[in-house]
Amino acid sequence: MNGTIRLFVLLALATGCSAGAVKKPAPAATVPGTATRMPAALTPQELNALETSPGSTPSLAQSVEPPSTPVAGLGGTPGPSPAYGPKDAPVRIYLFTDFQCPVCVRAVEPIKYLARTYPNDVRVVIKENALAIHSRSARVAAASLAAFRQGKFWELYDRLFANPGKRDDQDLIAYARALGLDVARFQRDMDDRAVAEQVKYESALAASIDLAPTPGLVVNGTRQVGWGNYADVENHVKRELERARKIAERGVPARRVAYEATRQSGPKGEQLAAALFAVPK
Repeated sequence: MNGTIRLFVLLALATGCSAGAVKKPAPAATVPGTATRMPAALTPQELNALETSPGSTPSLAQSVEPPSTPVAGLGGTPGPSPAYGPKDAPVRIYLFTDFQCPVCVRAVEPIKYLARTYPNDVRVVIKENALAIHSRSARVAAASLAAFRQGKFWELYDRLFANPGKRDDQDLIAYARALGLDVARFQRDMDDRAVAEQVKYESALAASIDLAPTPGLVVNGTRQVGWGNYADVENHVKRELERARKIAERGVPARRVAYEATRQSGPKGEQLAAALFAVPK
């Protein structure tokens, strides 16, 4: 690899997708008297190792995020999104991902660990951003939404990122069969026009809010393009938790706190809140 190409690859891995032996993290521990699984505390080295071990911890439990109001001028149609965490969590993380993006792999386990570390405070919502530079991205995104319709989004999400070279239709069908899905329904849903329209819409939505490269994150209105490290994202969460606490103290209902925190997050806050949230009543 010549010096110019090597520099390009290193820059891509540090920022995001655009036009060795890994020490696995400690297993999660169950909080006494609850069904919530809390992760064991990890060292900085173990947190870094998470970035190279997608699928090494149990999959998250699927929740459903309702579709947001369509943004005028964007192609496609919004649809329900896979999520994890309480619907009234004070911090909302929207993660725009591409299943062929080598940088998105690094966010898989850290985001799961973050969600489990803040089980009452953080809700993670996945949005598809199928980049045109990746030939199979839209098809794999459709497969993930097909699995979502059968309650197995997170399981397929983990398998896809753990096996980056296996993206053909026969691979997707094999994953569906291994996960115990209704394979005939899975194939129909992959080809469903509504699924294709949702992938198209969410990819256009990412570009409209300046998150075209992947991964893209929105943490209550704080945007981040690319993946830096776990500590950076956790610091965003901590700051947003403090802002959310102050908003809640003004009498805002819990179900509206994350929405209001996003709406009040700066010059583009109104745009982000309108584009991302199914506005809570």
